[in-house]
Amino acid sequence: MSEIKPEIKVGDRIYYTGDRANFPSEGTVTSVSASYSDGRINISYDDERFEGDVKKCTKGLPLSAFSPGPGRRFYLLSEWQAQQQAQIERAIKWYKMELTSPKNP
Repeated sequence: MSEIKPEIKVGDRIYYTGDRANFPSEGTVTSVSASYSDGRINISYDDERFEGDVKKCTKGLPLSAFSPGPGRRFYLLSEWQAQQQAQIERAIKWYKMELTSPKNP
């Protein structure tokens, strides 16, 4: 079974969901390398929490990090925004159904 990998180009906007040690952040793809079997990308984040010339970045991230699955942390920003909007719409729909459904005693 092959993994689904998005087409990622230099300049694409990325969303990182974060983890226990790192904050969520948006960033930009700064390079794409096909020198590995699954490709590697570098990301520079928009994070303002670092002082001076230190720029938070991820280097050598495999494209497989963008494949759907449990524990996924990297998304194309447009994909993340669409997913979040869909979740909001599902929650609103559920809430409206709860308000209009008859309550069981």
